[in-house]
Amino acid sequence: MTDRTATDVTVLGLGAMGSALARALVGAGHRTVVWNRTASRAEPLVALGAEAAPDPAAAVAGADVVIVSLVDGEAATAVLTAAGPALAGTTVVELTSLTPREAEAIGELVEGAGAAYVSGSVMVTPPMIGTDGAALLLGGDRAAYDRAADVLRVLAPDLHFVGDAATAALLDMGMLDVFFGAATSFVHGAVLASTGGIEPTEFPAHGESMLQLAVATARELAEELTAESYPGDENSLAMMRRGIDHVVETSEERGIDPSLPLVTARLMRGAVEQGYGHEGYGRIADLLRR
Repeated sequence: MTDRTATDVTVLGLGAMGSALARALVGAGHRTVVWNRTASRAEPLVALGAEAAPDPAAAVAGADVVIVSLVDGEAATAVLTAAGPALAGTTVVELTSLTPREAEAIGELVEGAGAAYVSGSVMVTPPMIGTDGAALLLGGDRAAYDRAADVLRVLAPDLHFVGDAATAALLDMGMLDVFFGAATSFVHGAVLASTGGIEPTEFPAHGESMLQLAVATARELAEELTAESYPGDENSLAMMRRGIDHVVETSEERGIDPSLPLVTARLMRGAVEQGYGHEGYGRIADLLRR
């Protein structure tokens, strides 16, 4: 492997996301070294101008920035362990989705090998990498982040540095919680509506209005959670509980799994039974913390 310039980057992991990251880097003119356990996945990138390495240690040797995009924390730990001392002097940007505990543990591994550590998450799908709408959520070594920022902006112009690596991972978990909850609720609603002959393609015209209302409600809830005050003058838990109970009842009648709305119903019911029926939706935070 020949000497590299200050803008050389290594990408470890060539799944859909890792391949998208590597393509964007090659397209921006960075000398890009790639590695994947299944070597054939590197071939399309080599055709574009990337350089394939035979193993993780060879891939990261002499790199300035090492980007890790693997399936989970276990895979990332194994690959970075294999890279070992060759990581010394690099800045490792871990973009595998990790729990806070995993983010801290991998940080110790990376720093123990003599590398700087930045950890975070890609907040868009692979086709959006390199577009104006792409965003990265990052934490860890601030000086290392600053050094890698120009490379990272090739992948996502919208960079958010939020503190240490565990904080970035925790915020990622919260955002995924919102995404999967909303997506599952949307599918549940579409399936429920379809039992009455409403085609799934018709449902977005109705369901999306609820998603927009949820965004506005989220901003209000954030203020209430901060103030720990949950006024229910306009929409009390006692009133809203009837709505979710109807969703559960109708789901059961129509043969649709009610597990998702049942979670919400249980939380609302618990708050009402504890005497908070006159308060607003944010009061369920107390039950969640327990």
